[in-house]
Amino acid sequence: MKNSREIIVDILLKVEKEGTYLQLLLKKELDGFESLDKSFITEVATGAMKRQITIDYIINEVSTIKINKMKPFIRNLLRMSVYQLKYLDKIPAHAVIDEAVKLTKKKGYATLTKFVNAVLRNVDRQDIILPDDDLSVKYSIAPWIIDSWSVTYGPVIAEKIANELSANRAKVSARINTLKTTKTDLINFLVNESVIPLPGNIYPDEYLYLNGVNDIASMKSFAEGLFTIQDESAGIVSHVVNPLAGEYILDLCSAPGGKSTHLAQLSQNQANIISTDIFEHKIDLVKKNASRLGAGSICAELYDEKDIDKFVGRFDKVLIDVPCSGLGLLKRKPDINFNRNEYHIAQINATQKSIAKTAASFLKPGGSLVYSTCTLNKTENELMVDYISALGLVPDCTLIDYVPDMFKEFVSGGHVTIFPFVANTDGFFIAKFKK
Repeated sequence: MKNSREIIVDILLKVEKEGTYLQLLLKKELDGFESLDKSFITEVATGAMKRQITIDYIINEVSTIKINKMKPFIRNLLRMSVYQLKYLDKIPAHAVIDEAVKLTKKKGYATLTKFVNAVLRNVDRQDIILPDDDLSVKYSIAPWIIDSWSVTYGPVIAEKIANELSANRAKVSARINTLKTTKTDLINFLVNESVIPLPGNIYPDEYLYLNGVNDIASMKSFAEGLFTIQDESAGIVSHVVNPLAGEYILDLCSAPGGKSTHLAQLSQNQANIISTDIFEHKIDLVKKNASRLGAGSICAELYDEKDIDKFVGRFDKVLIDVPCSGLGLLKRKPDINFNRNEYHIAQINATQKSIAKTAASFLKPGGSLVYSTCTLNKTENELMVDYISALGLVPDCTLIDYVPDMFKEFVSGGHVTIFPFVANTDGFFIAKFKK
């Protein structure tokens, strides 16, 4: 059986070579490992990926061979090892270096053991100063992303975003399911499961941050539907929708059902919620989550463009949480740094426009459309406000009434940017329109 460091290098190689998603690889590779090893693999694989641009700079400063000229295995072995040397203080440097040298030999690169040893010893001994004026290296975020934030939000906000998404860990955020429990009862339940719950930063009565969690799916409180995992920034979306009893609400891109079940919860199962997606396995996820959480007001069904006539003019409210580049999720999905670019955004923006145009036709006169993304990108956000407005929908300035006070300064007309540095969350964008 491969040891934990072999697994980490394999994961980094697959992300680099095949563009496989880091989170999917972690789920696949962690089977069979003890809890402590799972934590180590997750920490180092995610950390090395998150800090890759900075780590590559450090390696280039001390190595006679530049990172892009190295053999892929050696390159990713060094990335894994440098992350441990520079960002983890619980493992002695000599142990990190020895393990790297052993793995180099084991994988058939015995002639490169001296090189690996020398690079890592130089990294350990030297205090590499990062360039303060290069935010990409400083915060390990792709240059084109930094540039786009600087142009859209200005350099001060851009650096705040970069610092938050780079320096801080993503929290495990649990939405209390008030259809089945109360905050007090859930806290007591979690404490009995040896989990330390802390109040959320935005909605302290609705969300808890969970510390000491290793396997959420195995928790009895989760299985019984007392909570679900959802970042607080995503929770703002459902509040902006403001579901009311008796309304017909469509969640067009609903999988895996986080926002649909939140809408059901906020309306106490009194709204009529249709949750759709274009993939059957995703609809199964929505049904599974709705059942677990007791969200009986949800009807999950496969969306087929051939049947769209049945939706035209039917809904009081439509939510489109559209596919996006996900730049607001860099804290928890660092591989986005390397599998997104301007070309990808142009492609996905065409999909966003198509979804928005179709969704607008589903509203009743006077109905409202909520458009949301988990990205921080002008093309997918502010320019989409212009596009949707051109469809004949009017930006709804009542959005500000449903936005938490800490974000009101970022409201402009009928839209708001949820900057991640405000409350240590993911980044989000929400816009509201009236027909």
